[in-house]
Amino acid sequence: MARVLVTGASGRLGRVVVPRLTEARHEVRAMSRTKRADADGVTWVIADVDQRDQALDDALQEIEVVVHLASNRATADATDVEGTSNLLAAAEAAGVKHLLYVSIVGIDELPLPYYQAKLAAEQAIAGSSVPSTIFRTTQLHELLSEWLVTAAGIGGGPAMIAGGTRFRPVASSEVADRVVALIKGGAAGRVRDLAGPETLNAPELATRHARKTKQRVTLYPAEAGTVAAAFLGAAHLGNRCDLGTVRFGD
Repeated sequence: MARVLVTGASGRLGRVVVPRLTEARHEVRAMSRTKRADADGVTWVIADVDQRDQALDDALQEIEVVVHLASNRATADATDVEGTSNLLAAAEAAGVKHLLYVSIVGIDELPLPYYQAKLAAEQAIAGSSVPSTIFRTTQLHELLSEWLVTAAGIGGGPAMIAGGTRFRPVASSEVADRVVALIKGGAAGRVRDLAGPETLNAPELATRHARKTKQRVTLYPAEAGTVAAAFLGAAHLGNRCDLGTVRFGD
């Protein structure tokens, strides 16, 4: 088994990936910007990919595999672009044998600033001397649920999502399982994307979400130039992806 560092370990996907790695008997070092208590075979370290400093170098010492999940839509240039460059430099200095990056389906076709930052991170990884794997997925179940809840606004009012959008949500558990399998297989460059088993339009997402949360969702037309409008096409749905089995309604 390998000594694995997980960046973004306390995030939406990291919280699922870390226990999967320990179940697979990997020695896990989880990285966070805040102090956390070690537990369940996981050693937590304080470091930030935004900073190329001693803390980041120390976090990578004796690490064989890095699972790079750290990402921030609000600070994408600092975290996803510069942060990935910082991590690559530290990983190269530490002799890391494999860096696995979880990315997003469609980032090379959708003109969203966050997606362009993710694409720049992919390009930096592919051009690095550190052996790597780039693994893209569609939107996580949890992310779409959070979008609906966040959009509800203040006072518990109805959420709004563009009625014409479609998504192919994938379960974080299945993404985490694939991460574990990819670590076992070693550096493989760009691998097949993973998507959920069904394509759902906004009314279908809203209906399934309402069944679980009892929250009404109001649909509205997407306006040109908005983030919602970028999801009116099909680039983010993937093409010839591997498909998971867990449905959004599950």
